Amino acid sequence: MAPPQLDTIIVDQLSESAVLVSYNTPKRSNAFTPQQYDDLREALVWAKDELVIKVIVVTGRGRHFCAGRAMGGTDDTIDAEIKTAGKLSAVLTDYPKVLVAAVHGANIGWGCTQLSAFDLIYAHQDAFFQTPFAAIGIVPEGGSSYNFPHVMGKAQANALLLAGDRLSAQEAYVGGLITSVLHSDTAEMFLAKVVDKAKRIGGYSGEALRMAKRLTMDAADDLEKRRKAGEREQRDILIRFASEETKANLAKFGKKGATKKTNQLINCIQQERTIMPEVEGAPAHGSVAHLLPQTYKRLVSEWLEEDTPSFDYGGFVVGEEISEAKLLGKSEGIVAGVPFFDEVFRQLDCTVEWHVKEGEAFQPIKHCATVRGPVRKLLLGERVALNTLARCSGVATKSARLLALLRKAGYKNTLAGTRKTTPGFRLVEKYGMLVGGVDSHRIDLSTMTMLKDNHIVAAGSITNAVRAAKSAGGFSIKVEVECQSFEEADEAIAAGADVVMLDNFTADGVKVAAAQLKDKWGRGNGDRKNFLVEVSGGLTEENVEPYVCQDVDIVSTSSIHQGVKHVDFSLKIVAKGRETKKESGESVEV
Repeated sequence: MAPPQLDTIIVDQLSESAVLVSYNTPKRSNAFTPQQYDDLREALVWAKDELVIKVIVVTGRGRHFCAGRAMGGTDDTIDAEIKTAGKLSAVLTDYPKVLVAAVHGANIGWGCTQLSAFDLIYAHQDAFFQTPFAAIGIVPEGGSSYNFPHVMGKAQANALLLAGDRLSAQEAYVGGLITSVLHSDTAEMFLAKVVDKAKRIGGYSGEALRMAKRLTMDAADDLEKRRKAGEREQRDILIRFASEETKANLAKFGKKGATKKTNQLINCIQQERTIMPEVEGAPAHGSVAHLLPQTYKRLVSEWLEEDTPSFDYGGFVVGEEISEAKLLGKSEGIVAGVPFFDEVFRQLDCTVEWHVKEGEAFQPIKHCATVRGPVRKLLLGERVALNTLARCSGVATKSARLLALLRKAGYKNTLAGTRKTTPGFRLVEKYGMLVGGVDSHRIDLSTMTMLKDNHIVAAGSITNAVRAAKSAGGFSIKVEVECQSFEEADEAIAAGADVVMLDNFTADGVKVAAAQLKDKWGRGNGDRKNFLVEVSGGLTEENVEPYVCQDVDIVSTSSIHQGVKHVDFSLKIVAKGRETKKESGESVEV
């Protein structure tokens, strides 16, 4: 019999023995309505009755797997939704054929709770899982109050069901919620991998698969516990939906705005997960790695020499056997410093395979890269590589976060770092700023002349200092003057300064002085000067917003690279027999 034609579900034949069932309401991020529950139930019943079908792959069309329930509706539609969801759960509870979930993007609420009914659950590395029931004012559903503690353990289950925490794909894998994380460049490539697995399974004996599934399914008394848990959940859900508190929450998801509100929920979650704003600065135009001078390789050699100036006693213990190690990102952040990390291991005859791109934000725990080589050399480079990556990623993460804050506040101009970097590590820290999308400011004393109070005192005046600097540096070296007042900035511009820094001004003082300078020299009818206004002096995430002003061309701060929190990485040697497998050139968690 041909696959059913349904309104909200698409059924595609992958092979004689495998089908693909796709949630097909991408405009509402595949949030379920009573119609969609019914359509999915019909598709699964059809597949169960077709003798030749052995494997069913379930996925979502568009950017997300499933956004849970479609918010909004009357008491009647909520009652109908609970009933249709209950009928679907009854089909899923003891489904006799192999169910495979291919999860990408958001998987929220009901879409997440139903995973325990699947036999194999594969997730794209960017997928995430969340059940924000308590935040909405309702209780767990779909048997999750029993299934999740049974599968994940009480502590992990409560993180989802009570706290409403979201889990990254890697965290879901570690917690036992999913089978594996399949790293892929696109959702399409990810789905192709899952389909290949389904086709392979579909080539096995149908009777053997059915018998194997019966053997691996829980005993009948456990199934009864699941059913009873589902019944209790439905009872309590009806009670919660009848409460004034929950009605008030759901009123925010009015019927006409349900689709918009569902997408807003997902967008809000994604914005919380994403540190990086829209790509700008150097990364918007190419690879930041192409800026590096060849001398960075010499720096790496010096770091390695510093760490092992004589005998490698620990390396003696482990020997030269070829092994591999996983680079795990253990705190959220942006990956930066890839060329330095790679060079450390290149000099030690090891190879690095990255599973995330430089500049990409990630959630912990993330398998970022795999390093292969002699185990002694993996450990020889471990600390040097991790220190560099952690520091550089911390700078990039802080830079991107502050840039996002300024953009949100309406500031459209430049955010820059300073020259207050760590001696011997400036190249790494400046590199991190660039990966984070901000301006690195002057690299050293030779790339720009900055005249501070000591220069001015020694030269006798701002005018004398600017003229001397201009004569020495010529047309190609810009001159910046650090100013403590409008009058100093005015004198600097008159003398020919390219940039005036308003240092340690109040927020109101910056706005007034910047506007007056632009009015006099930039927008006025008198002598026009080409100059930039920079503001600096103790600016941080906590105090920078009041300084936002479009007359300020540059906001500079050392807070994006001095004393920043490092991104936590670790390098873990893989035990023999558990090495990372490869499929189509991509890494797969095992």
